[in-house]
Amino acid sequence: MERWPWYLGCIVLTGCALGRVAPSAPPKGSQIVRGPMVVEADFQLKGDDPIIGQLTDLQSVVGTTLQLPVTSQPVIVHIFSSSDRFHQYLEHRFPGYPVRRAFFIKHQGRFEVCAQWGEHIVEDLRHEMTHACLHAAVGDPPLWLDEGLAEYFEIPPHTGGWHASHAELLGREYVAGRWRPHLPQLEALSSPADMTQLNYAEAWAWAYLLLNTTPARRELLVHHLNSLSQNAASQPLGELLYRNEVAPHDALIAMLSRESKMK
Repeated sequence: MERWPWYLGCIVLTGCALGRVAPSAPPKGSQIVRGPMVVEADFQLKGDDPIIGQLTDLQSVVGTTLQLPVTSQPVIVHIFSSSDRFHQYLEHRFPGYPVRRAFFIKHQGRFEVCAQWGEHIVEDLRHEMTHACLHAAVGDPPLWLDEGLAEYFEIPPHTGGWHASHAELLGREYVAGRWRPHLPQLEALSSPADMTQLNYAEAWAWAYLLLNTTPARRELLVHHLNSLSQNAASQPLGELLYRNEVAPHDALIAMLSRESKMK
């Protein structure tokens, strides 16, 4: 699924655009509070709905997996019963912005996740909530890493982070000679509008390599995120990875080939 058209608002809306739009709360049908997370829906959503458990567990899993600092940052999750209700809210608060299924925004310390109910609701909320977790703990992570980790955690926990559709796309493009891994190129991207679906897939693959292959790679990622959380000057993660390994791009291709055969 194409990511950037409906995530585009995340970066844009964190800036001056919000200052021009009067805040408007979505209609509330129910409100569920779980720690610093508040879920507001324009329909009757029960507290024991599986989606609430998914989001609650996700915050813990992301924090534990990445060893992120614990924060009390409130996150407001707005869930709309239909695309019409969602787009009405979107047009009222952010007129003129591209249509998308969900987005994460932050402005003046306020974190919000908005999504429309549908077949992708769990995936969308997990993706956007991962952004919220990362931004709460480390500030502004690099775009490629922010997206790669969101892609990693958006799928159900039992997958172990393996995103089959991304792996299939990368494998197909590699065989056709249209793609080769290039982390420095990913790191140079600064806007979601510049990211293609292939970029999202590669960002996921690097996240998977770092988290699921060797303790050294995982520790490198954890250390990098910790440096960001302390506002310390940190070299790009790609530079650190290439300094520690001779050919991490070859390791990425080997990992994709090996894991694809095992799944």
